[in-house]
Amino acid sequence: MGRSCVRCLCAALAFVALIVAGCASAPRPSAVATRTPVITPTSPIGGANVQQTGDTITWKTVAIPADVSLGSASVTVSPVDGHDAWLCLPGSSAGSFTILATRDVGATWQRAGTFTAATSEPARCTLIADQASTHMLMADLSWGCGECGTLRDVALSSADGGGHWRRLAGYLGPQEIASFSGGAVAILHDTAANPSSNSINLVVSADGFQTWRAIRPATLATNDSFFRFWLAPDGSTLIAASYNNSLWRTTDLGATWTQIPTPAEQTSLGVWLRGSDNIYLCWGIGDSTSMRIQCSRDFGAHMTLAQALTSTSACYKCGVGVTSQTTPCQLSSMAPDGSLLTTCTGVATPDGGIPVFRLPPGSAVWQQIGSAPCAISLVSATGPVWCVATDGDQVTGIYTAQLPF
Repeated sequence: MGRSCVRCLCAALAFVALIVAGCASAPRPSAVATRTPVITPTSPIGGANVQQTGDTITWKTVAIPADVSLGSASVTVSPVDGHDAWLCLPGSSAGSFTILATRDVGATWQRAGTFTAATSEPARCTLIADQASTHMLMADLSWGCGECGTLRDVALSSADGGGHWRRLAGYLGPQEIASFSGGAVAILHDTAANPSSNSINLVVSADGFQTWRAIRPATLATNDSFFRFWLAPDGSTLIAASYNNSLWRTTDLGATWTQIPTPAEQTSLGVWLRGSDNIYLCWGIGDSTSMRIQCSRDFGAHMTLAQALTSTSACYKCGVGVTSQTTPCQLSSMAPDGSLLTTCTGVATPDGGIPVFRLPPGSAVWQQIGSAPCAISLVSATGPVWCVATDGDQVTGIYTAQLPF
């Protein structure tokens, strides 16, 4: 997968377009009915063992303020606790944006702050939430086309939950951020640099990214760079994943690195396990029809193996005489205990939702936990999950739930 494609995929997992403008308090969320889907011998879900536990995830609708006018905006949710979320909305003048914040899982929204940044074209605002703090935020204003070579980004940072903002020098697109005592780590993409250069850098800063230094292993291929990282809760260890399927660990902020054994796949799912200094990492390995899951809790020294779920749906352009197709259910996220979650899109439950399944750490048996009104986009460290339903570029609903385990 090319860098521009991976970047789009990562952005799609972390940020969702939202159509709102304005600022007001919202009514309390209403409950969304859910029902546990039942797997039968003729079910469209298969490929692995499934167990029915009776646990059902219950969703609530996040109410957007009723007196707002429609416009283009984006939303991001804090992975720290799932209660904090922010909206970035275009303001009334060119290059101005307003930040709305919620501290109660979307029950109410308040105006957090504003910022203005000059761009050569109208820009889209995307917010990046900190892995470790509900105070640190970054904003990415982007315009142009990556494939055309005209993509440009302007980055800003906030250390107070969106109240005040400072612009970073240059044309930088932030991708991830995590703060620690005395500084922060981020992935920054220099969109004005020559594409053949190392324009995507993992960096460390002690002053809110007014200045920074790039960190990378000396033996990392010159045509490779990092696209994901996980910082330990105490800031002692950093795990970083590269585009070319390598995985690295540093315990001294990049002074020295150790390569972690991985399958020949990009590493995109991981979580630091509570009460330990271990990270649980998982990979989905397969093709368009089947997928195996490999996971490790000891930095790749040992692997556990499980079969992924598959979904079968109607197919209208698969060839003469072919009426259905079977595809793997993609791994959407990882819960705080290391459980993998998947929403099998393309398959509807009796209530019209998408079936949701959980694979506990080390298990080969998937558990049904009900359905979701849309694909899960974020699971926080304390359990609240979020999903955003869309129809084209229009948002039709925002929902939250608490995992039933």
